[in-house]
Amino acid sequence: MKYLFFILIFVLGVQTIQSHDKINEVEKQELLIQDLSSNVSLISTSLNDPEKYDEGYNDGYCEAYKDCRGTPYEKCHSPSYINNQPYINGHTTYKDGWKAGFKHGQKDWCK
Repeated sequence: MKYLFFILIFVLGVQTIQSHDKINEVEKQELLIQDLSSNVSLISTSLNDPEKYDEGYNDGYCEAYKDCRGTPYEKCHSPSYINNQPYINGHTTYKDGWKAGFKHGQKDWCK
């Protein structure tokens, strides 16, 4: 009976150690994933600047307004809204915003 008791304690101890090692592995993997995701978000925010896209959109809209009205020195109207669908689809630069804004301006003013 003594031996059975010691064997039972030994088996439970080994299982506890193994489960602790598994928990540590899971924690390490979670920390690694958190580090990687924070690095990816830093990279993506540095490459994708919504303010530059919006600035390009406003400038493109203004250019279309002046082009359609034939008055290059007239004050521009702001767009009623900024269509962010191209931005969401990965077109994130100033130039992409300008193109989208110009198309929107042509639809509004070149009728």
